[in-house]
Amino acid sequence: MHLDSETKTAIAEELEDVAMELANISQLPTATEADKEQYFKSTQVESARLVNIAKRYDYKALTPVTTWAHSNVLILKADFKQLAKNHETGLFSTWIELLAATLLQQDDELSSELEASLIDSNWKSAIDKQILQQLLNSLSTDKAESTTQDDSIEQLVILPKAKPASAQKNTHESSYRLAPDDDVHPELLEAFYLETPDQVIEVAKLIRTISAGDGNKETHQSAARLAHTIKGSSAVVGLDAVASFAHKLE
Repeated sequence: MHLDSETKTAIAEELEDVAMELANISQLPTATEADKEQYFKSTQVESARLVNIAKRYDYKALTPVTTWAHSNVLILKADFKQLAKNHETGLFSTWIELLAATLLQQDDELSSELEASLIDSNWKSAIDKQILQQLLNSLSTDKAESTTQDDSIEQLVILPKAKPASAQKNTHESSYRLAPDDDVHPELLEAFYLETPDQVIEVAKLIRTISAGDGNKETHQSAARLAHTIKGSSAVVGLDAVASFAHKLE
């Protein structure tokens, strides 16, 4: 099944949200039985969201994988110790993060990490090899059909509607030249070029602060939010490589 860039980005964003929520569950209190029950319910809700995401986007290769992952959560209803351990090790969230990244970046190394995460021996019920292969094949097929992604980007030059001929001549041959999709609504494009440059400047400042070792938790969160915003707005106007680059920053 081929997914267009807009669908891939939409799925990836929802997967990232589920992964973040699952990762946060490990911070919930577990002192009382009521706490433990809520801990399990929260995990169950998020794993059920995965199934709904796959079905909503009619991603047939993903649906059985999400159903399998959900069943692994249900199995642990009576084994809180193992449930908590799986959260602490990132078993429930890591594969989702890797899948989201693979949808956006189409990287062989990420696909290998995704496979390794799904066949981890800590899963209570092992994944069926056939449904695993179907998912991996869908990602490989998508990569083969894609003509816009390039992970060896040395420099990103975002071109609005046109550039003067002199400016084009001065662009270094190693630049990865990009332009938005032809069918993007003018108002969307105008908003992108109005808002995104300031967002890029701000996230660059935050990254410099973090690199200098002066960043706190709020700094990291602000940088991640801005990178997420840039990723989404870039994907909307068809700048997939920029969206992928912003995803890596995020």
